[in-house]
Amino acid sequence: MIGNTIAKLVARPLLALLMIVALSISVILPVGCSSGEAVYIRTESIDAATQALTVMEYEHHAIHEGDMFTVLEVTDLGNMAVRDILVVTPNTTRWAHLVWEIEHELETGIQFYRGTTYAAAGTIVPSFNRNGNSATAATTVVTHTPNVTLVGTLVGTIQQGNGKKAGGSDRESNEFILEQNQAYLIRISNLTVNDNLIFMKLNWYEHENIE
Repeated sequence: MIGNTIAKLVARPLLALLMIVALSISVILPVGCSSGEAVYIRTESIDAATQALTVMEYEHHAIHEGDMFTVLEVTDLGNMAVRDILVVTPNTTRWAHLVWEIEHELETGIQFYRGTTYAAAGTIVPSFNRNGNSATAATTVVTHTPNVTLVGTLVGTIQQGNGKKAGGSDRESNEFILEQNQAYLIRISNLTVNDNLIFMKLNWYEHENIE
């Protein structure tokens, strides 16, 4: 009799706790799920050795979703030559989250401007969806050799010597969320009298702002 009474007293708070958890699961749903939809955690997302939940970086997820794009360009800059790259965003809340990397043979200066104005955008540099199975095209447009009338506001400048790179893949410290309906200029300058081979890589994902 005493044992049954104790069991009931213990079971009631436990049952209440389970009901609260069940209600929380039914109310707190991922974005895009309605209250009538079931929510599943796939068992393969659990690490077998530690039972920890494994997750994917959002940037990696953006590739899978077909929202990540890249531009690659190699150019040989002659004596004190300059290469202008224009990045233009659309007037939508699908914002570009950009990182860039520039490698060069010899001493090079790189300047990054915001609010650039131009008479002509120049020649399009093709962008590619990093998910080869996605038909989604980038809304941000990249061109080279624009006819720049005003460079705009200088965001930052880098000057480096032989065999160096500017920018990088460390997204947390190098990512720029570009303003919508805005033009940005990346100006790459050969600071030597010799030919300077330049490799440029731009990576960005486009994400709908939901704030």
